[in-house]
Parts: sequence; structure tokens; C-alpha cells
Amino acid sequence: MPLSFLYLFSWVLFGVLFRLAPHVANYSPLLMMCLWSSAFWRKSTALVLTLLILFLSDVGLHWICHYPLFGAWSVFDYSGFLMITLYGFHRFATTLLFASMVMANLFLWMWTNFGVWLGPYYPHTLAGLLQCYWMALPFLKNSIISSLMMFLLWGKSIWNKFSLRSPHNLTEYPTYPF
Repeated sequence: MPLSFLYLFSWVLFGVLFRLAPHVANYSPLLMMCLWSSAFWRKSTALVLTLLILFLSDVGLHWICHYPLFGAWSVFDYSGFLMITLYGFHRFATTLLFASMVMANLFLWMWTNFGVWLGPYYPHTLAGLLQCYWMALPFLKNSIISSLMMFLLWGKSIWNKFSLRSPHNLTEYPTYPF
């Protein structure tokens, strides 16, 4: 079995298992995996892996916990994680890792909760939107703490991975041939 397949399989397995494992809401490494996927994969591979992790874990959550498989919120979840994956390929994201982590968390929180606000749970007014964001603050806190833990655990190795690239050519991303 090729080593590259094992890397791909491990990446997906890690992401799926951490989404399926019991955890505090929004306390998962998936956001940082999306943000840092540019250190390991080509853009197309990173996007496919993100979709695969989300899809497989959603199917698992549906099968194990009987959550609805897909809904209108899925558009915001999937697109939010895909945008973070794409953002990871931007020069800013590869040089200012901590700031990128905070910005990715804020973006995903605002984007997905905007999708929640569009649903039937809150009035479609400015007050309803503000109430939706206010009620979601604990999820933002958990997400930032989770990302900070990932940053502290993996940040140095990711920084080294990005630093090995030529400073004149930060578009040279993949280290694997896929």
C-alpha cells in the first residue's frame, strides 16, 4: 500500500473520528485541519478531503445519533469549511498562523450562525440576528479553545512546514504527488 494513501486515509480518519467522538460542541480539530491542509495537500486534494470528512462524519452522526443527514444548515457548514480550506492557501494564512486561526474561527462562527438565523429559529430582523450571534458565543469560545489547543500541539511543525518553502514562491504547496 503506498505511503501517500496512508497519509490520505489517516487524515480523513482523524477528522471523521474527532467529529464522531463525544465532545463539547464545536471542540474539534476540523477547522484547523482545513486551515492547515495547504501544508500537506494540493488545493484540489484538500477540498476533496474536507468534503469527504464532512460527508462521512455527517453520515456517521446520522447513523449513530439519528441526527438529520442534511439540511439547509449543511450548505453553510460545508461552504464555510471549504472557504477556510481555500483561505489556507493564501499567503497571509501561511505566514501569520495565529491570526489566521482567529480569523478562521470568527468567519466560520459568523457564516454558520448566519445560516442558523436564516432558518426558523430566530426572527428575521436585526434583533433576531444579534440574538442568534449572542446565543452562539459559547460555541465560538469552544471553537477558539479547540483551535488554540491544535495550534499549541501542531503549530511549530506546521510553521516549519511552511517555512521550508521558498520565500519567493509561496505557491509551491504540495509535498505529496496528489
